[in-house]
Amino acid sequence: MKLLNNSTIEIATSPRQGGGTRNDKMINSMTERQEKILKEIIKSYIKLAQPISSECLMGKLGNKVSSATVRNEMAELEAENYLFQPHASAGRIPAEKGYQYYLDHFLEEKDLSQIFARYSKRVISDKKTKEEICKNLAKVVAHLSGEAVIISFSKDNVYYTGIFNLFSQPEFSQFNLIRDFSQIIDNLDEFVTLLYSCVGDEVEISLGRANPFSPQLASILTMAQNKTLLGLIGPMRMDFDKNLALMKSFKNFIED
Repeated sequence: MKLLNNSTIEIATSPRQGGGTRNDKMINSMTERQEKILKEIIKSYIKLAQPISSECLMGKLGNKVSSATVRNEMAELEAENYLFQPHASAGRIPAEKGYQYYLDHFLEEKDLSQIFARYSKRVISDKKTKEEICKNLAKVVAHLSGEAVIISFSKDNVYYTGIFNLFSQPEFSQFNLIRDFSQIIDNLDEFVTLLYSCVGDEVEISLGRANPFSPQLASILTMAQNKTLLGLIGPMRMDFDKNLALMKSFKNFIED
């Protein structure tokens, strides 16, 4: 699902996260060391938002591996489109295929239920309506994740928060991404209507070409009880382990 020019929206046919197209040859032949390098690059890039060099990886891989070996492994991962080099003198950053491999093989969901519950107590009041509570919980998720959150109580009742978080990410230094996402916000009611036709009960991650908001972003979407649509939006560099747990806690809290 993509927003096109002149406020026209279409449904994309690319697969949603959980599966995704893979390079079977590389999956069967990727060594344990290559997997560890890919995992460490993605984890480091999520934190630093800067290309990761072979020297940066040395301490994480141990002294038994030379810098030259690490560079060769990174070059092979780049050749298989798991990584790319933004310019000749830089380290590597994850490509969409690399992130997908991380989601399929390395995702380690965190237990944030107690943290979420502690923050949630601050925004819940018996005097508030269910809708007001849900909006406040969305603000909690946006705060804890550092991303944007949308919640839709019906196809024409949509709330969003955390846009400042999103636009503060280094990825949004690109004018085209700001323009395209702003167009989605301007047409959010229509966009959410289409989301209702394709989002299910599972809490699912979509990224890159499979992500409905932008091929440069990632999202976590689910449908809670009473047709309440929940969504978290951020760069592909988002902390998937933490954000997936946050969205599950969000959904569970609303459904309890």
